[in-house]
Amino acid sequence: MKITVLGSGMDASQIPGITNRFPPGYLLEWGKGKILIECPESIRFRLEEIGVDYASIQHLAISHSHPDHYALPQYLQSVWNKGYLTDKNYINHNLNIYGPSSLINKIDELLQFFRPGWLSVLVLPKLILKALPQKSTLIINGLKLSAINVYHGSKDLDSLAFRFEYNKKVIVYSGDTGDCKEIRKISLNADLFLCDCSAPIDNKQILKLNVHLNPKLAGDIAKNSNVKKLVLCHYSGLDSEEKMIKNCRKSGYKEEIIIAKDLQIVEL
Repeated sequence: MKITVLGSGMDASQIPGITNRFPPGYLLEWGKGKILIECPESIRFRLEEIGVDYASIQHLAISHSHPDHYALPQYLQSVWNKGYLTDKNYINHNLNIYGPSSLINKIDELLQFFRPGWLSVLVLPKLILKALPQKSTLIINGLKLSAINVYHGSKDLDSLAFRFEYNKKVIVYSGDTGDCKEIRKISLNADLFLCDCSAPIDNKQILKLNVHLNPKLAGDIAKNSNVKKLVLCHYSGLDSEEKMIKNCRKSGYKEEIIIAKDLQIVEL
């Protein structure tokens, strides 16, 4: 399996002293399959940069409905426009979307809000909507996909972490989460844990609200879940890489730590 980090940052740019990075997005590839994880603004440009036709995506996993992870109408219209301008027809192209039930159940309504009647006019991929978690594991071209609800600052926010298994290797993506028993459960024995690290080290308010993780908390989860490789992502840049790694090591986690970079590739 191979993960390409399409965006390791947040939905803000031109912050003094901080290098611009794109919002969270990742492409997971295995065998003959691939799945796009998150759909923020600019995701089509990032896919193009790594040589992937954004209109070719057939599997998309979205962790929750916050706009830095979920810009689906823009993405779908870009697929339609590409078909219109190139005479390609994407109507027979399936797009499987995996996400929390509150997001999945509102997609049709959301699209109608942006363009009333557009679903009957635009030549879009056929949307196959699948709410997670499910009782049984989904199989996509030999890849096992499962999910669990995690706590992202509010019990009213439907947010998922994903677990991907292929050829006896496991990649877990935290989505946006605070510290909770669910994120510790799903990350158990992961070979690679792609983990939210949006909370600045010294920001006690974010930790109190349990909205995001900081490096030390991410390390504690990785240590206690027996994670082999920890990739810190979706971070602000307010803390230096050295400070993030030092803070993570305070948890007692002794395995490899990677601070994700835009367009970085991590392989298993």
